[in-house]
Amino acid sequence: NYSVADWVLFLDDDCMPEQNILDAYCGALQRFPDAKVLAGMTELPEAINTWTSMLRVCNVGYFYGVSKRMRHPPWAVTANLLVSGSRFNHTIQFKDCYPKTGGGEDIDFVYQYKQFYPSIGVHVTASVPEAVVRHPWWNAGKVCYNHIRGWAWGDSM
Repeated sequence: NYSVADWVLFLDDDCMPEQNILDAYCGALQRFPDAKVLAGMTELPEAINTWTSMLRVCNVGYFYGVSKRMRHPPWAVTANLLVSGSRFNHTIQFKDCYPKTGGGEDIDFVYQYKQFYPSIGVHVTASVPEAVVRHPWWNAGKVCYNHIRGWAWGDSM
């Protein structure tokens, strides 16, 4: 909440952005001038074992690729998210009640923008599938039930 930037790009610390990510977001700002939240494409790797195959089949990472599925998604993961800066909406913040492993904080964060800008409606968010980051498998692809449970707990709040 201390930034005076017009826009803030959130990336997970383990993601690798493609070289054109900033160009992709700049183009999206021109295409979607009313948007306050721009959702990039977060790609998960190919399955490397039974566990990661199950994660792919059950589609637990659906919202990582939401930018390729919806033009104006209801929310998007903070692994790759560009948002208008807090000097325009200083009350929008991440809340401490969500698990530190992730889960729910991104949903709440985007919905705060929707509440702050109700006149924009569905267009408060916009997808930018050209803004790509590559996200590794959690726990190096080994079984990680606690991570998934943390998401479920946070998402249910």
